[in-house]
Amino acid sequence: HTDYSMLDGCSRIDRLMARACDMNMRAVAITDHGNLFGLFDFWNEAKQRSKGDVKLKPLLGCELYLVWDHALTDKPDRREHKYFHMGVLARNFKGYQNLTKLVSDAHVRGLHYKPRTDLEQLAKHADGLIGFSGCLQGVIPQALLRGDYEAARKACGKFVEIFGRENFVIELMDHGLEEQKRIIADLLKLAGEFQLRVVATNDVHYVDAGDSVAHDAMLCIQTGARLADERRMRYSATEFYLKSEAEMLRVFGEVPESIKNTVAIAEMCDVKLPVGQNNYPVYIFSEGVKPKASDKIDAILDGYEKLKNGLLVAAGKPGDFVIEGMVRNSGKHACGMIIADRPLTDIIPVTMQEGDLTTQYAKDPVEARLRHRLLHAPARPGRRLRPQEVRRGPRRQHHHLRHVRRQDGRPRPRAHPRPAVHRDQPPRQARPRRHQHLARGRAQEVQRA
Repeated sequence: HTDYSMLDGCSRIDRLMARACDMNMRAVAITDHGNLFGLFDFWNEAKQRSKGDVKLKPLLGCELYLVWDHALTDKPDRREHKYFHMGVLARNFKGYQNLTKLVSDAHVRGLHYKPRTDLEQLAKHADGLIGFSGCLQGVIPQALLRGDYEAARKACGKFVEIFGRENFVIELMDHGLEEQKRIIADLLKLAGEFQLRVVATNDVHYVDAGDSVAHDAMLCIQTGARLADERRMRYSATEFYLKSEAEMLRVFGEVPESIKNTVAIAEMCDVKLPVGQNNYPVYIFSEGVKPKASDKIDAILDGYEKLKNGLLVAAGKPGDFVIEGMVRNSGKHACGMIIADRPLTDIIPVTMQEGDLTTQYAKDPVEARLRHRLLHAPARPGRRLRPQEVRRGPRRQHHHLRHVRRQDGRPRPRAHPRPAVHRDQPPRQARPRRHQHLARGRAQEVQRA
């Protein structure tokens, strides 16, 4: 869990990756609670640190909120129908796409205290995903904690049916909690009965062991409690940090295959995000609608180049702005720039950034009227137009309304430009307060004496 697990994980991605590299780890996974907010930052940070002999594979996933006995569109009482935790990892780009669909649908349709998903959606988007039995809040561990092995067996069979035998694994955790130790034997029994792989995982909520105090304080912020409260939510163990290989071998030494299987799961996952590609949608015209001729669009783009270079030269910069051929092709599909059926003289650029196409809007009549008034009105005494204002107009381009009276007595708004203040004018001296006058008078009397 990174710090994108809101008020539950306090592992900053950069610190987490640095610690993983220090321990020579070959892969590290992200499974934040119910969201994918930190997924790209996690993937990008791992790729940047994978240089030379250092190879750090990012495993992209999420810990979903799963409802078991009702649909995600239902909103029952949480005390009667709870949601469960279930971790999933993407094996490939298809799995990443299905994961984004699951999480998006959970936020759009299944949001009820938490973004939830159900078995129907999970089965619909299970392609390319690896499912885990989960932490103590998972469906299977909760059934085992109740002593209902048959319910855990049915849940395990359902997940095998959804993910397949090769893509569903039994997850073992041991952070020093008595509940985790109690169900390990039953989890191994389920793995043997369904011929599933067993993996040892570490539920990381903070990077170093010393961060447990800060994490405890963050839990108080989440629940609105105080550190001194005895009946507040807290982690009864302090081992939810990133452990080394030696520490994991010491904990799961009796189940050595669980350590080896973690490497096998990491090798199964290989997600390559299409970074740097043009993902703009291509507009498909309706039947009977014909697009404009390309020569007209090229003429508009040529006119834009001319206008842009003229503005650059006026600003004292080289007029070397050129719209490349690929951008021109994107513009023909209405993906590169906004094109209006108006003369180019009525279109002005909003931003002045070299090398990028700027979004353009039609000139506002009120704004044009105010600019004309400022540039052509006679200067007031003590007021000189600066070169910047002559070139680009007033700094504040919106108008202010002043209420005047119509002939019939009703108020009406009237456009009124806000007067500009010359920067070279000295600031107006504030009137001294009464006690300052008194203090000055006493000082003069003392000086005379």
